[in-house]
Amino acid sequence: MLHKGRGSSLKFNYTIALLKAIASLRQMFERIVFNLNFEYHCRKLREMNDKPFISFVAPTRNEARYLLKLLTSINYVAQVCRVPIETIVVDYRSEDGTPDIAKKMGAKVVEVDKPGVGYASYIGVLSAKGDIIIRTDADVIMTPSAIHETINVFHE
Repeated sequence: MLHKGRGSSLKFNYTIALLKAIASLRQMFERIVFNLNFEYHCRKLREMNDKPFISFVAPTRNEARYLLKLLTSINYVAQVCRVPIETIVVDYRSEDGTPDIAKKMGAKVVEVDKPGVGYASYIGVLSAKGDIIIRTDADVIMTPSAIHETINVFHE
């Protein structure tokens, strides 16, 4: 049987834990909103002097349904935010038009006959000319904030 004081203490501890969880979620939401402020981060990128050349490497196999979003987001960073980039799609025998989409979006396509994400990533890195190489999956949307933060890591 619980003592009266013990039960109210337990409720108090649960309440504190709940409030901390809510505060944590709020901070997480604020960070997401900040990261999705494309205009702010794009302006920061445009104002940056001596931007490094960035290579994006995306290993693929039947990623047509995702790849267009990734390449559109990378091209946005390049064109609107004025970041010098190259995009390399390393494809292993896709049967859904993945290489065609990549080529239409301006990516360099390297086709390989050996399976494996690790191998494709390795080949992509060997093909890259960038000062910074960002290895990404096809189902990612690249944001200006991610690029800005990545460049800052190397400038520090």
